[in-house]
Amino acid sequence: MRRLFVTLLVSLVPIQTWADDVPPSFESGNAIYKYLTSKDERDKAFAAGYIIGVADAGSRTSIDGWSFCVPEKAPVDQVVDVVKVWLEIYAQNRHYSARSLVPRALEEAFPCPKK
Repeated sequence: MRRLFVTLLVSLVPIQTWADDVPPSFESGNAIYKYLTSKDERDKAFAAGYIIGVADAGSRTSIDGWSFCVPEKAPVDQVVDVVKVWLEIYAQNRHYSARSLVPRALEEAFPCPKK
């Protein structure tokens, strides 16, 4: 039984090493901007879903050090436009992960009130 346990444990080591090599973000700012400016509505919907997902997950908390408070009545289009315009203005940063750029754009547009 102990031999089986050790064999299983050793066999998991390569899996853990591989998992550590996986990048922490699925999309870059370049990819999100490409989707936002695509003529394909599915691409635009994907980007909007990504942005709104970040907005919902991080509203009134912090993501990668960025804090934002999107108003409850802010329409989806407005939130998406904020990120699109930010990516246009700061094109030099688009190679960074969307996971860090989207919250940064939202923080600049929708800062949380000072406590």
